[in-house]
Amino acid sequence: MPLTVDCKTHEIIELQEFVDRLYENKVDPSDQESLLAAAPDLKALSNNKHFLGQYIANEIKNYSEFQKDNTYSSQVILLHAPSEGSKFFVRANVWPSKKDYLTLINGEDAFFYHKPHDHNFNFLTVGYIGSGYWSDYYEYDYDKVIGYPGESVNLKFVERSNLQEGKVMLYRAHLDVHDQLPADEYSISLNIMENSISNPMLDQYSFDTENRKIKSIINNNGTKALFDVAVIAGDDSSYDVVDHIANNHLIERVRLNAIDAMSKKQDTLEDIIGHYERYARDRSVFVQKNIKTRLLKLESLA
Repeated sequence: MPLTVDCKTHEIIELQEFVDRLYENKVDPSDQESLLAAAPDLKALSNNKHFLGQYIANEIKNYSEFQKDNTYSSQVILLHAPSEGSKFFVRANVWPSKKDYLTLINGEDAFFYHKPHDHNFNFLTVGYIGSGYWSDYYEYDYDKVIGYPGESVNLKFVERSNLQEGKVMLYRAHLDVHDQLPADEYSISLNIMENSISNPMLDQYSFDTENRKIKSIINNNGTKALFDVAVIAGDDSSYDVVDHIANNHLIERVRLNAIDAMSKKQDTLEDIIGHYERYARDRSVFVQKNIKTRLLKLESLA
């Protein structure tokens, strides 16, 4: 489960000072130790019980610019936007209770309650206001997963606990899984998030915890649709670009998406099987296992 960080500082800082410290200390959330080192500063910000309300009030005064860089739902308040060259961004999340009006009119799905999932990034969080959301916490071995809906996963239940006010936790990418449950009272958390171009390319899963299976892949990776269009609606040069990506891209999910797209250009079932066989020895075990799964399905049709 996420690491609980022992932070007892009583220091109180403002948002700008907090962000300045993150830059001064070169905080890199892709490095768990770097993120852990920022825990006292995040706790110091959370000790300031007025900054968030003041921040929102000031933003509202300039409503035309209000949260202009926020691509999340209204549950998320962006406090320091992701930017080029920055390895982090900062946000606040709202967690209404089961009986809160926000939950009643939007439903629990809107706040990611009862949706067990992992993360394809590290982040540090602290309970800012309220008793916090509850979570059933699990762990799993990402490297032993191929990554397709219905795949069995060895999910290990750890505990149920809540992100209470002042509690600091480090969520570890591709390891910690949580099934979030509604907070007992209206709550807010503060997060230091990882800002990396690789994140959307790495798989994030939702899980069926009862049957210990992957339910779906939930990260927003647009390469699949782009590659499909390039192959289906393009010419030989378009195909060559996707072929180059299939053979050379550093990110395994991107290579696999390119390989899958190219299969749509094959004329016969035999050609499709031959296409996948050419990539069966990809340098990535992830790609190898996915291709093996595809070949087994295709060969059953032959």
